[in-house]
Amino acid sequence: MKQDLELVMVHRLPGRIRLRLSHSPKLPDRMADQVQGHPGVESIRYTAATRNLLIQFDQSMITPQEIVLRAGLSLSMDYAMSPVRIRIMKKYKSFGHLSALAFAVLAANHTLQLFSSRGKGSRVLQIFTGATTLAAVLEHVVQDFRGKGYFHPEVFSVYY
Repeated sequence: MKQDLELVMVHRLPGRIRLRLSHSPKLPDRMADQVQGHPGVESIRYTAATRNLLIQFDQSMITPQEIVLRAGLSLSMDYAMSPVRIRIMKKYKSFGHLSALAFAVLAANHTLQLFSSRGKGSRVLQIFTGATTLAAVLEHVVQDFRGKGYFHPEVFSVYY
């Protein structure tokens, strides 16, 4: 049975990289030996509770890409050569254009409600506010799906 294996580069500094594994390696010591088996890898520490792999290395001898590939290959071997999806976690999520528009429309709607009585213009603005908020939520869902391969249904509760 094939597994949905994923290896995520969570953090990277010069000479140090942190990887998060979707599944625990069956033999963590063997994985450590396989990754550390290259000159330039100074230390490797696996934490089972978080499924994190912390690797310190000499960047003049080995690249972070090679370390990631070695860890991915080792994880794949543990699970009958199942494919491993490799992802790089982004530092900052972009604030989508629809989210900015929804925020502006929400602010305008609330300002209008504070300073005027309800009229036709207010009703139209409320409908537009609901539509832009829904569009921003859907934009977030699409970004999650593209970045992670799935989305959390509870995102829709934000709209509600």
